[in-house]
Amino acid sequence: MKEQNFLDELFDKARNEKNRFDPDEVLKAATDPKPSFKMPFKQLWIAAAASLLIILGIVGFENLKQSRQNNPESVVITDSVSNTLAVNEHNDSASQVNSSDFDASMDNSQAIPLDEDSIHRIPSVNSQHEVPLNNSKQISTATTKVEVLSGEPEKLRLLQQVPVQHFEILANRDTMIMTEDGLRLYFEGQGIINKQNQVVQGLVQVDVKNCFGLNQYVREDLSTFSNGNLLETAGMFRIELTQGKDTLQIRQGYDYGVGLNREIPERMQLYYGNADIKNGINWKLDPVGKTPAPIVVVTGGKYEKVTDPFFYKNYRFKKSDMLQLLDSSWLAHFTSDNRQIIGRRSCNGETDAYLSACLTFNEQLAPELAKMEMFNINSRMTEFTFTCYSKDKYAYAITKGAIDSVKSYVPPSDFNYLSMPMLFPITTGWINVDCVPRLEVKWRKLNRVEKTDVKVVLPEALKVKAYLYIPETNSIARLMNTDSRVLIFKNIPAGYDVRLIITSFDKEQFIVYSGDFNVNGQALEVDAFTRLNGLDEYLDWLKKVCAEVDAAKSL
Repeated sequence: MKEQNFLDELFDKARNEKNRFDPDEVLKAATDPKPSFKMPFKQLWIAAAASLLIILGIVGFENLKQSRQNNPESVVITDSVSNTLAVNEHNDSASQVNSSDFDASMDNSQAIPLDEDSIHRIPSVNSQHEVPLNNSKQISTATTKVEVLSGEPEKLRLLQQVPVQHFEILANRDTMIMTEDGLRLYFEGQGIINKQNQVVQGLVQVDVKNCFGLNQYVREDLSTFSNGNLLETAGMFRIELTQGKDTLQIRQGYDYGVGLNREIPERMQLYYGNADIKNGINWKLDPVGKTPAPIVVVTGGKYEKVTDPFFYKNYRFKKSDMLQLLDSSWLAHFTSDNRQIIGRRSCNGETDAYLSACLTFNEQLAPELAKMEMFNINSRMTEFTFTCYSKDKYAYAITKGAIDSVKSYVPPSDFNYLSMPMLFPITTGWINVDCVPRLEVKWRKLNRVEKTDVKVVLPEALKVKAYLYIPETNSIARLMNTDSRVLIFKNIPAGYDVRLIITSFDKEQFIVYSGDFNVNGQALEVDAFTRLNGLDEYLDWLKKVCAEVDAAKSL
């Protein structure tokens, strides 16, 4: 079985000819900026009951504490946490624990037991100003460990973001732009719309972030997971289109070209995603992202020469449907009375892409055509023959004069898609050029997919962002802890050498860690964090660490 065919099967037959890519369905979750969340009724009752138990426990603890103050000799302490508090009250050097500390730590009471023999301690790379392991604020008991996590990793995320590159284009013209780091973007005229689905004219601002290395991945808090599996990436970038305060979108049936500043393997595909602060991005495959959206032109009928430019700009429907109509022809017509549509082709018997083409003509184009002065005010029948061409074939046909209706029509640009290979997204936002790692494809064929969970134990109770980077496949996993000193990376390929990078921000200090290890199923215990002062010092540290990884990868 060819590798490409095997990749297709991994994504639920997304490229199956009988189940073509549906942009509306596949991109719904990935491009919705405000995904809705509905808690099931049963889970809502469970959450309410758990909250009530916590409140009753806190009230009981306060009553117990107050009762003990009023009559200390009459209180018998049976709870292990209360017993610890009783001991601490007689120890002048112990830290005082109040009810707010207890409340804040209730959700973190379940520590993960670790067998000492299963812990693999990894050395820190470039560690300075190391912090002792016992620097965490906690309440210790014989059976449980309750931790209060501090730190502001989200503040660090805002401080370290990759700078945005700004460009301006005219929305009604074909335009090619190139970023400082060599990313090429090609936008087709008339292909941008606003939230009201109106075609935008005038100046449009294009904001670009290009991330193609470990340094940028960490700074932008990125990962390469798709449905729980790590991808091999050639780079990630973010495209945003705005006009004033309005966010713009790509018009249906249009796309734009993206050319990376380096060669990429043929197996690479396009993926879309929305950044999620807590869970990161789950990338969604676009199986038609390598093919530019084709176009539909008039190739027969009384008014073909007059109407061809109109159809070239406006007769667009779903890209997947248009790809199924390549090199196909079909008829459409309307009749009118006093410029009002009184009859159209009924679309009876049409299916799939032909039905989409017919309905689009009837609903969107026929009413507009009837209003044009070029047509009779009362028309018995106005008929057209349409043909769907790839852009390259269309440009070639115009050059050779093979399409009579457009001999004198100048196409939007002489841009050659063949001489400048590109990918063709149909949406903006975060975009990833990825594939299933080559080694994993081989393993799957041999039924030897070996994956494991990587457990990382932090030296102190701190909220952090943690990244596992696999240089061999340019893959990165990312986690953010909220309630435990133990981080668990799920579904990591075994046997790889990886770099662990941990970052946080606490009390105006940048807290970092970097170390190398091999994924072998053992738990990892980080020895100590490094504390840095100032954003410049932190960025220099991150740049140095990532340069070391890149240098080792090139050997």
